[in-house]
Amino acid sequence: LQVNTHVVFNPVIDDLFSKKATPSPTHPWLVNKKCFTFISAGAYCDSKRHMMLIQAMERVVKKCDSRLILFGSGPLESQYREYITNHGLSAVISVGAFSKNLPAEMKCADGYLMGSHHESFGIVIVEALASNLFVISTDAPYGPRDILNKSDFGKLVPVDDVEAMASAMIEMVNGPKKAVPEEAWSRFTESAVVKYFEEGFRV
Repeated sequence: LQVNTHVVFNPVIDDLFSKKATPSPTHPWLVNKKCFTFISAGAYCDSKRHMMLIQAMERVVKKCDSRLILFGSGPLESQYREYITNHGLSAVISVGAFSKNLPAEMKCADGYLMGSHHESFGIVIVEALASNLFVISTDAPYGPRDILNKSDFGKLVPVDDVEAMASAMIEMVNGPKKAVPEEAWSRFTESAVVKYFEEGFRV
């Protein structure tokens, strides 16, 4: 029995995304940006490994002037806040930030971080790329490697490796600004996905 398979990506970038990216950001660190600012977004739960990002940022700020905003909420928020307070990181890491319009925040940031232990896809990575944000992500199964085309459109680091994440962040802060090519996210536009479906029907 021969089975033909055809991959169809999720449609992420459409007219609504473009409209959402138009307004000004709301987070004060992005409204009045004073240094290189990383952002990350997602539920504050174990699988997202935000604590790993916090610990990586703790290392980064010893060498680079930078900040990290964690957009989201969840059961681990109090744990994050306690660590940040106890380690004197309140001035450089913002937890509990909420936005109804993440694309507007993304367009004013400098880099996007994904620390997940696993991902079903990673829509937010596509949105970051479309916002011209260079992405550093854990090489988590199953989405980041495919979206970033291994490391062509971003940087992959091992899962749960705080030192590797911190090193990649420092490299990003100190290095030249890297423009994200359109091909990094054009596969995930609404029009491209329609074509993938059409090709699939022909298969």
